[in-house]
Amino acid sequence: MMKSSPPYSPQRPSASARGQSIVLIAAAFVGVVAFVGLAIDTGLLFIGYGHLRRAVDSAAIAAATQFREGQDVSDITKTAEEFLRLNGVDNVTAVVDICDNSETNATNPDVCTVPLRKLVKVTATSHVDFAFLQVVGLYGTDVTAEAIGEAASMDVVLVLDISESMTWDAACGDGDDDDGDGVIDDGPMNPDPGNPWRVCSNPTAGADGKPDFEARNPILCNAADPGGVDGTPGECHPFEEVKAAAADFAEWVLDKDVIEEADRLAIVVFSNGWEGAVDPTTGYVYGSGNRGTYVVGNNWYKDQGAAVAAIENLQVYQADPCPSDWATSTNPGTCNLSDHPDDHFYGGAVCPFYNPANPVAMAAGLLNGDASTCATTAIGLGLKYGGAMFALDPNPSALWVTILLTDGQANATELDISDTDTTDIPWGYCPAATAGDYPHCQDRNIYSYHSPELSPGVGNPDYDADDYARDAARFIACDPISPAAGCNGIKGQGAIIFSIGLGQWVLNPTADLSGDGEWDQYGDALLRFAARIGDDGNPATNPEPCAYGTTPHKALTGGTDDYQCGNYYFREFGGGLNSVFDDIASRIFTRLSH
Repeated sequence: MMKSSPPYSPQRPSASARGQSIVLIAAAFVGVVAFVGLAIDTGLLFIGYGHLRRAVDSAAIAAATQFREGQDVSDITKTAEEFLRLNGVDNVTAVVDICDNSETNATNPDVCTVPLRKLVKVTATSHVDFAFLQVVGLYGTDVTAEAIGEAASMDVVLVLDISESMTWDAACGDGDDDDGDGVIDDGPMNPDPGNPWRVCSNPTAGADGKPDFEARNPILCNAADPGGVDGTPGECHPFEEVKAAAADFAEWVLDKDVIEEADRLAIVVFSNGWEGAVDPTTGYVYGSGNRGTYVVGNNWYKDQGAAVAAIENLQVYQADPCPSDWATSTNPGTCNLSDHPDDHFYGGAVCPFYNPANPVAMAAGLLNGDASTCATTAIGLGLKYGGAMFALDPNPSALWVTILLTDGQANATELDISDTDTTDIPWGYCPAATAGDYPHCQDRNIYSYHSPELSPGVGNPDYDADDYARDAARFIACDPISPAAGCNGIKGQGAIIFSIGLGQWVLNPTADLSGDGEWDQYGDALLRFAARIGDDGNPATNPEPCAYGTTPHKALTGGTDDYQCGNYYFREFGGGLNSVFDDIASRIFTRLSH
């Protein structure tokens, strides 16, 4: 007989066993919390760092803007911290580094680069509190982020007209004491229909015995006020106002010590395109002083004082006094008629080759004379030299800007290497059919364009000064890789162009010379073209900001007929130029900060 087993009776755990279980469960719970906390708090850490990083990026951009305005490190730091707080980062400490010679980080490679750039480094640290890891004694940690902001440096080229017409603001009968002798509109009253500015209304002689219009003589006004009592040497107006406004602008561009300055300024002046020394290697013609077209100082300026002094000492084109036989002289170019046969005063700039009876013009078969060496507004050559500056020690990270100022219209180009024989005229790109007409060296249609070559290696005899100037504008503004169709295949520098027209000659002639129903204002049309292509590299921009006929530019009212459209500015008088340069400065700054 089998024996049955006793029924199962589980044993109750002891008190010590139950305590061990609770400990193990608690430890497991802490581990689970720590594991979950690690995941969650790591996420909080990354979120906090990302938030800080975005805030630091914003602060670096704001700090770079302040650097562009010339603020010091302490002010830039305040701006950075303010932007960090605006982005929700509290209790933050920011450290700002710039390449400032007065700071201890003047050699910091993060911000002191070669070439020098306008870099601002912002480093900020903030604290991130943990939510779960506090159970294991980790209450939080600091996170640090840094960012470098950059305010683009500028390479700015001033292309300034120094033609002899830059003395036009002195005249008789205008109610001004132009020569500063204490007598208004004094001088001879002989009628001179060809030069109405020479007809004075007051026969009373001043202390100097000269008429008011004598201040138009570059020989005299260039030499006047050598100490620059009014701020700049010379008294040729409106050129004095040009220099004053350009010098103020140069001070804005070059606003730091040379060792810290990341911006650069170049100065190009233009008059005629042939006078000066010929470079035997390139064939370029370089002028000097108050002659020709050239780069002042032959390089970039970074020193504010040197740039301002260079501008203030510029002079208007000054021809030599005329010889007694000037009308039949074989000397090219203009001469200064300082001994007028009627009143023995300044008679203006005259040109031997423009005289139909000149033997050189007669031998060349030019019955109307030749003006190819007479004109002194080589806008195209000035732009060409200006565009070439961007290739001189180039700074690809800079904003490239060209500012063209002229009081007239393109009527001269450059001297070709072969144009060295005075019996072979016209000189430069001056079609024979235009050499004896006004406006000089260009056809009578502001909308026409002729390419420089009829076919490869074959020059186009109709390529004129206006065509040349428009191609020079293309050379500056067109894209260097993929130029727009209107660039005619010219790969340019991709630079910005602002153009400034000064005085009534920009709007002359106010007549429909071409018979197309439009007044052919050669200077105005060219400057509008340069401004249009200089805005976005495309001469066919639509809508056209300076559409012909949309701005009241067809006639002067006798008041102050100033206006602006797109990148083009017109000022009737020199006193309005400061406002132009101020506006250009503000627009450059806007482009930099965006």
